[in-house]
Amino acid sequence: MENSDIRDHVFDALGKILVDKELIEDHTLFSDLRLDKEDLDEFFTDLRVTYGIGAPISLKSDLLEDSGPRMLTVDDLVNRIAAHMKDKKDPVR
Repeated sequence: MENSDIRDHVFDALGKILVDKELIEDHTLFSDLRLDKEDLDEFFTDLRVTYGIGAPISLKSDLLEDSGPRMLTVDDLVNRIAAHMKDKKDPVR
């Protein structure tokens, strides 16, 4: 799956959760989206079930942190997911 496809699916999955869709941009920090654990559960489940997109298991817990990976942009997240899927050969996790 190409990065552009992953990006579109990430934006779609975020759009199902966020009321203000204008926040979803490539350079938006995940910390600015203010997603809680339930939101992230829904986001990663939607990616996996609806789009067949797997993500590193640690990524969800990393995104709940107040620093470090939480400072990832949406574009960074897409790149991490794409790298994970390329390494795994099995995109569904």
